[in-house]
Parts: sequence; C-alpha cells; structure tokens
Amino acid sequence: MTPSFEDFTEKAEAFLEEHITEYLSVDMALEDFARQYNQGLFDEITSPDSKQERAWKLIEEAYHYHEEDPSRSQEFLAEALKLDPENLDAKQILLTFQSPLEHLKHTKISSEEISDGRKYSLLFSLC
Repeated sequence: MTPSFEDFTEKAEAFLEEHITEYLSVDMALEDFARQYNQGLFDEITSPDSKQERAWKLIEEAYHYHEEDPSRSQEFLAEALKLDPENLDAKQILLTFQSPLEHLKHTKISSEEISDGRKYSLLFSLC
C-alpha cells in the first residue's frame, strides 16, 4: 500500500470505530468520512481529544436534562463514560442520582480500614 492510501485506510477504520453509531449504515459513514477527509477536516474530527470532546458534549446534555428527565440524563452520562471512562465529572454527576446509602453499599471496607478509625470515621462523616 502507498503511504497516502495506508493513511486513508487507518483513519477510515478509526473513524468508523468512533462514529459508526451515528450513521444508519457503514456506507453512509464511509461517504461522510471521505467527504471530510477530502475537505481536510478529518484530522480535526479524529484528534486524540475528540472522544473527550464528544464526552463533554454528552455531559452538557446530561446536565440539561438533570432535573426534568433524570433517566435521560443518566443515559447521556453512561455514553460519556463509554467514550471517556476516566471522566470524573461524568462519574460525579452520576453519583448525584444515588442516595448516600447507595454510596455505602458500593463501598468496600477492609478489616485494616475498620481497625484504623480515621478512614472508617471519615466514611461515615460523608453521610
């Protein structure tokens, strides 16, 4: 393969992996990719930060629906975490949908932490 064709196919594969769910078919996605690639827009769209940027857009949507439609907000946040699993803002907003008791259910305390009153008392001071 020539370097430019190899570059094209690598970027096409990366584009499909990241954006395929946004299209009705693979053909439509590839057509859009080719158009963007030919316009020189592709590098901007598939920059290393693009997944984080898309996650932030989803978080903004989640924030918009936080009060009026909590389940929809949670769906946006779950999608954001699929794109950017380390996004602490998405995780923090998801925690607001849980009661403090639910937080405790998901917290594991080792016997060492129980015997060390500092860590244990800190946990209960959050409730």
